[in-house]
This record gives sequence, structure tokens and C-alpha cells, in this order.
Amino acid sequence: ATPGATIRIDEVLLPDVPVIRNVAWHADPVNPTLRATIDNFEVFVTTTPDSDGAYRGSLRTLLPDDTEAVMLGYQLVPDQSGFLVRGTMNLVLEPLLPVLHAIGAVPAEVKALSSTLKGTFEIRLEADETLPVDIRAIFDTAAGTRVAYQAGDTGIELSVIETAPVNAGFQYPTFDWTARVARSAVSVAGAGLDLPILHMRDSECRAGIACRTDLHFSYDELAIGNLSIDAVTVNAGAVRFESRDDNWTVSSTDAQITLHDPALAGRHVVAPSIEADVTASNERASATVDFSTPGAGLAGRAALSHDLATGSGEFTLESAAIEFDLLHLSAMFTDWPYDWDITAGRGKAEADIRWTASDTGFAYAGSADSLAGRYADIGFLGASSRLEIDVDSAAPLALEPARFDVALVDIGFPVEAISGTATPYIDESAVEVSSLSMTVLGGTVTADPFRYDLDADSNELMLRASNVQLPLMVGLADLEAVTISGSVSGEIPVTIRGNNVIIDEGFLENDPPGGVIQYRGGAAEGVVSDGSQLGIVTRTLRNLEFDSLTSAVNYSEEGDLVLKMRLKGINPDVDPTQPVILKLNVENNVPQMLRSLQATRSIEDVLARKLSK
Repeated sequence: ATPGATIRIDEVLLPDVPVIRNVAWHADPVNPTLRATIDNFEVFVTTTPDSDGAYRGSLRTLLPDDTEAVMLGYQLVPDQSGFLVRGTMNLVLEPLLPVLHAIGAVPAEVKALSSTLKGTFEIRLEADETLPVDIRAIFDTAAGTRVAYQAGDTGIELSVIETAPVNAGFQYPTFDWTARVARSAVSVAGAGLDLPILHMRDSECRAGIACRTDLHFSYDELAIGNLSIDAVTVNAGAVRFESRDDNWTVSSTDAQITLHDPALAGRHVVAPSIEADVTASNERASATVDFSTPGAGLAGRAALSHDLATGSGEFTLESAAIEFDLLHLSAMFTDWPYDWDITAGRGKAEADIRWTASDTGFAYAGSADSLAGRYADIGFLGASSRLEIDVDSAAPLALEPARFDVALVDIGFPVEAISGTATPYIDESAVEVSSLSMTVLGGTVTADPFRYDLDADSNELMLRASNVQLPLMVGLADLEAVTISGSVSGEIPVTIRGNNVIIDEGFLENDPPGGVIQYRGGAAEGVVSDGSQLGIVTRTLRNLEFDSLTSAVNYSEEGDLVLKMRLKGINPDVDPTQPVILKLNVENNVPQMLRSLQATRSIEDVLARKLSK
């Protein structure tokens, strides 16, 4: 152009960019300038030749209120293949968002973009106009950068708290771009999400928007019912985010979740390792979680799904199992203080929790199969049960009756084949028990249906004994000089007060046809032939055939058992025609007797022998 002349162009049309209007080129030999209007921006370009054949200049854009959106200082250096442009930049993105929308560099779902970019750039302009313009930049983003994103009815807002320098690339006329950052910290709000600060590493985004990053974040001091956790740390590799056609998705197939110092009802537990597969979109969030303890004693899988638009969702515990052979119950806790444990068998739980914006539904099914363990010197094995729970916020808590079975409880002598049905009432801290039965000393003991209230001062139940074998009862007392045959049945009213068991006026009587008592005590040999009362009783008991045996049964809080017995029969060796009636009181301290019986065997050996059968 002629020095000092001004060239004006009404419109410049370039592919896929806003129309450039009112172009004015002032060919000043010292300070040539270009001025144009793009949308509501005023663009000013100055270029000054250097003595070495290069050019220096600047590019500025102003809004009508004189706000500066773009400031570039550059040097243009010609070479054999074209030009190399390098320089510094300062970009205010918020007013540039309509332009970025128009050229397709940022999707329309980005409703707000607030950031200031400062850094350096380099542009390669090839002499071959068919080759794209390649722009490279390294810039810093100021803290406080904010991105508001709206897809359909779902909106989220990202705020950058800190970040490392960003390496960016841009091409014209495709308007493809990439951005990479080594590390950053971002907060997220909206879409029903309640996330902590997200720490990201090796993040990369491209036009569209499509991003990939490695993600790290932590929740502090979580509490869910009786479960408390000092912190939950999530490390998710290869997290991917994509936005397309008013929709967005985010996913990770390599999320590792670490529980720090979990505690159940104040008791610290061993934390399982947790792996998750997570997918979320503007419509739904879902996850599949696998968890296990070292050695896989505890393992399971859970699935979560939540509809972001309706606020409804579902959590399913598909399978959670504890193999107590591999992981004793006590080993699940870091500070197990109790003198009881579960050492064999399998526990399993399933759950289905559903919720909406207004109510919650919960279904749980748990089962225990062939459990074995001990309580102090009391052993048990073959314990099995199943519990089902249904919860609806609009209805009272409903628990299905749970069947339970225990093959053996060894309290010093075996109590076997325990079974029954229990119906818990959580709100009332009570349980109703029906069909309770067990095998004791060769006979059967059943209980009338009863209710056990945890908050009550006492609870009462009626036990009914049938065909309890007298030889086995006498064997507990280790009376080598006494042999007996026959069995008894009766009713035993039981009161449970705290940790104490009380029996008041229970009743036992023999089963027809009766039995025989034979006493061969060595100390009695000296009196068996005299005429004293003791001699008469001793002679009678050496071979007493009874047809009637009744006994009142009383058991105190201190553990003292008192049997007030009445026997009626004959001794055929003395006088087969003479009826004999004897009244005997038998007293024993049951806890002491059981401790004596327990001391003669190892509960571990008892369980090992039973489990090996």
C-alpha cells in the first residue's frame, strides 16, 4: 500500500468464524495499524519492521466499555517455509465465550467461562496455504477460574483452586485444540453432587469437550449409622469426561477407595480394599464396587445407581460373604475385647435400598450358614439363620420372621438341634420367638411363644421338657455309685432378669412306666443292715423300682438349683408288696458344676472334632 494510505474493507468472510467488519488498514511506514470489528469487539493490530527483517507488533481487543479481552505482544520472523510468530499473551475468556461458541472451540453447554490466561505462544504460518495454522501456548490460569456447564436440566459448576502451567495447542481452520496440565485442584457444585476438592494429575482436554485425568479426593469424618470413618480416599485412574449434543458422561474403570480407621459402634475394624467402576452422565450416576479383606475372608460386590433429574436411586449389595474359616470374627477388629468369637462357617448379606426425592425404601436379606465359635468356655457350631427386612418411609418398619438353627451348643454337656423362628421389632427393641425347640440330655425342650424385650426389667418364658433321660442327668453330677433308668417330662417357668436366670416352682414327673434307682455307695455299706432311718433308706435305694417320680424345680439368681423330689415304688429285694415313698431334696450350684465339666475338655478340641465329622 502507498505509505500513509488507508485501505477500508466492509466485510471479510473466513470459514467458520464470525464476520469481520469495518476493516481499516493504515499503511503508516513507522507504525502501520489494522482496525476491525468482530462481533462487539474492536480489534487493533500494530506491526513495526525490525532492522533484521523481522516484525514486532501487538494485537488488542476491546469491548464497548473499553474492557480489554485480548492483549498479544508478538514478533514475526520470516523463514524459508513461511513465518514464525512468537510472543506473550493476556486473555480474558469471559467476554470471548460467544466467539468460542461461534467457532465451535467450546460447546454451547458451557454457559459461563471466567478465567484470565497469561503466558507465551508460538504460531507457525506455512507458505503452503493448504496447511493448517498451528498455534502452541504455555499459560497460567489464575485461581478463581470458573466454568458453568448446563446439559438439559442438569447443571454443574467447576471452580479451579490451583493449577500448574497449561500446555495448549490450537489449529486453524479446524479449530481443534488440546490442553494439558500436570496438576490442578477443582471444586464441583450442582447436579445434586456434594464432592470435596478434586485433585487431578496428568489432565488432558480437547475440543468437544473430551477430557482425561487421574483423580484424587478425600472425604473426612464420615458416619453412616453405627459405622464411622476418619477419612475416605479415592484414587481414580484414567477418568474420562465427554460432552456431546447437550449430554455429558464421566467414567472411570480403575478407582481405588481407601477407608481410613473405620469403626463399627466405636470398635475399630479391618478396612477392606475397594475397587470401583464408575459411570455418570447428565441423567444418571452408577457404580459397581468390589471389596475384600486381605486373604479374601470378607468379600463382596455392590452396585449403585442414582437418577440426577428425579433424585431417585438404588443401592444393591449383590453378595457380601464372610468366610470365618479364613477370617475369624475377632480378626475383623483391631481391638477385640470379648471372650467370644466365630471361627468357622459362612455369613452372607444382601441388600436392596431404593430412594426417591420424597421417600426411601430398603430391603435386606442376610443369612448365616454353619457358623461355629465360642463364648468363654461355651462352644457352638452349625448356627444358621436368615433375616429379611423391608423399610418404607411411609410405613412402619417391617421385618420378616427369621428362621434360625444351631446344631450344637456345648455348655459342659451338649445342647443340640436348637431351632426356632424370631421376629425382630427394631423400633421396640424387642424380638418375638416361636417354635423354639432343642435336644437336651436325650430329651426335647420346647418353649411356648414368647417376647423378649431388651428394655424390660425382666422377661418370662415357659419351657416344656419331654423325655429327658435320667441317666444323663445323673451323669452330669458324676455320681459313680448311682445308676438310674427312666425319663422325666414337665414345665419349667423361666424369668430372665438382666444376666440372671430364675426358675420358680418348675415341675417334673417321670414318663410311664417309671424306672429303677440303684445305689451302691461304699460309705453306705456299714449302715445298710442296721435299723436306722438311714439304713432303711439305703436298703430301699439299692434297687428301687419306681412308678412315680415328681419334683419341684427352683433355680436362684445365684445359680443354686434345688430339686424337691418325691418317689413312690417298691424294692423287690426287700418286700415286693410293700410300697415305698421317699422325699429327697437335691441341691447343686449349676455354674460351679458347669465350670467343673468345662474344665475337663478344651472347647477348641470339641469344635474341631465336631467340624471334622
